[in-house]
Amino acid sequence: MPLVSSEEMLQAAMEGRFAVGAFNANNMEQAQGIVKAAMEERAPVILQASQGAIRYAGLTCVVAIVRALAEE
Repeated sequence: MPLVSSEEMLQAAMEGRFAVGAFNANNMEQAQGIVKAAMEERAPVILQASQGAIRYAGLTCVVAIVRALAEE
């Protein structure tokens, strides 16, 4: 699943007249589930991280998880 900017994703959604779901992931397992479902549906998705998740794991770790999932 390619990692793209939200601007690029939302522009494509406007042009294609479809919605993009945005989901809050509080841990790696939730992020994996969200990405897996999006891939199965061949749908774009916005992954959000809560402030609590960022405080707990750190922004660097959260970003690394998202990047790793995008590369799968």
